[in-house]
Formats: sequence, structure tokens, C-alpha cells
Amino acid sequence: MPSLTSEQAERLSQLELRNDILFVGLLIWGAALLFWLLYNFVRLMIELKREVVSDGEEIRFICEKCGSPFTLSAQYLTDHPFIPRKSMNVRKGAVERTASSAIRLTCPVCKEKAWCRQDMSQTYALTRVPVQKVLRRRLPGFFIVSAVLFVAYGIFSAVVKMIFG
Repeated sequence: MPSLTSEQAERLSQLELRNDILFVGLLIWGAALLFWLLYNFVRLMIELKREVVSDGEEIRFICEKCGSPFTLSAQYLTDHPFIPRKSMNVRKGAVERTASSAIRLTCPVCKEKAWCRQDMSQTYALTRVPVQKVLRRRLPGFFIVSAVLFVAYGIFSAVVKMIFG
């Protein structure tokens, strides 16, 4: 096996340095992209909560113990997100949808803690409009910054490859 000439060894070390720089750049870019995704997810959840609460909508429930209907504000449900829930899902083809949902609440009529069923058609209607509003506001900025991140990494890698040949 022939040994490397000094030119070949120098070229090999340049290529190794280029690959190390590209790898570090890829790690930094990946971390920035992950941070951007997590940041936007948290902002989306906060804005969704704020939008649902600001509407002042009320959700109808029916106590499974005494059968009496009552309403609770969306504010109450967002202030108590860890209320135990049970739900039944129905699958039609590739789409899965919640058919019924019950939350463990204190019924204002019988004053006992019981499973209280939600009216799912009303719940879907309540959440559809705020989600659309928030997505219309957040998605354009999300895609613009994501595109800038992709272009920046593309320029970085092109410059590094140009420098090291």
C-alpha cells in the first residue's frame, strides 16, 4: 500500500477540518431549529388558551349521577387542566375523533363529585374558531423564520465548501 504524499495528507486534513466545521454547524443549526419549534409550540398553546378564555364561552355538561345539565366557563377548565378525564374515540378510516368525553367535576345540583359528560359538538365548535385565528397569526412568521434558518445553513455550508474546495 503506497504512503500518502505531503499534498495528499494536507488535502485529507483540510477535508477532515471541513467536515468537522460542517458537523458543528449542523449541530448548531439543529439546536436553533429545535429551539424555534419548541418556542412556537409554547407560544401557540399560550395564545390558544388566551383566545379561548377571552371569548367567555360556556361549555354544557350533564351529570351522569343525577342527569341534570349545567354549564362551566372555558376559563374554569383552563384554570384546572389536570381534572381527570375519560373519553371514547371513534375511528372512521384514517380519522379518529372523540365521540364522548366526561370530566370528573362537582355537580352544582347534587353537590357530589361525578363524571360529567360534555356536548362534543359544542366543544368542537368552541375550539375551531380560536385555533384558526391563532394559526393565521402565527404560521406566516413561523414559516418565514424557518425558511431563513434553512437558507442560513445552506449559505454557511456553501461558504465552507467553497473555502475548503
